[in-house]
Amino acid sequence: MAIHNAGNIDKIKKRDDFRGKFPDHLNEDVAYHLGWALMETVLGGAGASGSEKVEVAVGWDARLSSPSLARALMLGLSDHGATVRSVGQCSSEMLYFAVGSRERMAGGVMITASHNPKDENGFKIVKRGAESISGAELNAIAEKTGELLERDVQPACSLPVGEAYADRVIDESGIRRQWDGGRLRVVVDSGNGVGALAFREVARKLPYLEVLYFDARPNGEFPICLPNPVKPDYMGMVREHVLDNGADVGLAFDGDGDRVGAVDSHGQIITPSEVMAIIVDRLLPDEDDAGNPLRHGDKEIMYNLTCSRLVPDLVRSKGATPLMTPVGHGQIKPILRIHSTEEYRKENRQTCVFAGEHSGHYFFPRFYFADSGTTAGLMIIEHLLALRGRNLDLYDGICEWRKKYFAVPETNFDMRLPDRTISKAKQDELLEGCVKAVQQHGKERGGKPVTSYDAAPNPPGTEVKWPSLKLEFKGDGYYGWLCVRPSGNEPLLRLNLEIILSDEGMEAGKDGSRLLEKEFAKLVEVIGPQYLE
Repeated sequence: MAIHNAGNIDKIKKRDDFRGKFPDHLNEDVAYHLGWALMETVLGGAGASGSEKVEVAVGWDARLSSPSLARALMLGLSDHGATVRSVGQCSSEMLYFAVGSRERMAGGVMITASHNPKDENGFKIVKRGAESISGAELNAIAEKTGELLERDVQPACSLPVGEAYADRVIDESGIRRQWDGGRLRVVVDSGNGVGALAFREVARKLPYLEVLYFDARPNGEFPICLPNPVKPDYMGMVREHVLDNGADVGLAFDGDGDRVGAVDSHGQIITPSEVMAIIVDRLLPDEDDAGNPLRHGDKEIMYNLTCSRLVPDLVRSKGATPLMTPVGHGQIKPILRIHSTEEYRKENRQTCVFAGEHSGHYFFPRFYFADSGTTAGLMIIEHLLALRGRNLDLYDGICEWRKKYFAVPETNFDMRLPDRTISKAKQDELLEGCVKAVQQHGKERGGKPVTSYDAAPNPPGTEVKWPSLKLEFKGDGYYGWLCVRPSGNEPLLRLNLEIILSDEGMEAGKDGSRLLEKEFAKLVEVIGPQYLE
């Protein structure tokens, strides 16, 4: 193994994990470095007792470069004191389960770049109990990854988790194991990632599901499209599968299977915020089994900076407390852990039972505080089963929400357009200029900045820091918000925008879609249509 890639670590270190282009910036050299660095920093000495060897789980997705990166990573880990347990090709949440469900497991690494292009790859790292690493730990790993020694690999021991994982997510989701209402037809599209691999384990235990799999075979070339459940092209294909096959619901997993998108039987794409609302309904029911009304004043629900107002509005209507968080799993998981502890519950008389992101990540405290697309998908199915008992469908509830809440899909602006040759410094300069322009636009129309999160890690603290910007505004019969922020993984500026009709606006017949269209057009002009992806 040649020693020539240590400098590339700075190019692949992102906000929450490591991602980069293979083999230019991320390759077997870097993987070996990283395995070694993990043992020197975060995982070394993390055995269940001082005399025990550290056990580390490793899994990988469908990307063509993943197996070779896994071998190199396991070499780096085993050379420096770890007993490596190979989960094999799996979804990210299966790796989280492998770590979280075993007391002896000191941590784990999932080799994936999630929804990034097929020529990229990366490493998601968790510690004991599937706890995500902190920003300081990420930096320490990056700094240590400059060392390399050539040694023989010690073979990893196999660690099958499929059946136990399936039982765990079924129990976590609360989905019934038997149903006498006939077969339920479910479309599952994994976009040639590993989501179907995980879902098959679950479907075997739910005999009433008739699952139609599409693009289920893992293929790191991703020949159809990149499996990203917030992308219209991917979700559009799932929509067609649902309509063509008369399915009751469609689920679409991302490349490593920890995110999920959904489509109802009418072909409506259910937004991530609407999925969150469905999960909130499952976790915070209005009545108990005897029909008595319930209030949930002892519960908290976390939603991130760019989720629809539907989520906090629904949470408040159930008597619970909504908490706005920063964007990114590395920011959300640590505060979810804190807000779920017994100490926090005793001090605040509340506990957090769920957290979600606009990107389709859904976090469950009882699932090691990790994100689980399969758990979320099963909760959608269980919600549908409950509605069927009242002769209703997912479509009915979603239509009611959409009479009030109107949002554009997250929109990206690429500062490299139309000039792909500009430097990183110039990209940052252009991006900051765009954010300033939005700030001025908001000021001129009386917008008020949202300056703090309700819950955030410390560091970085609760302040919404520049160049992230969120503004709230009001109009005649409506109110709304906009947010611009740099991507944590890609050289993009992301825009989110939502219009919410007031009760007066709804009574007056205001056209929320038209209002949204006008606001969006203004913002594109302010930011620069030349940068619009």
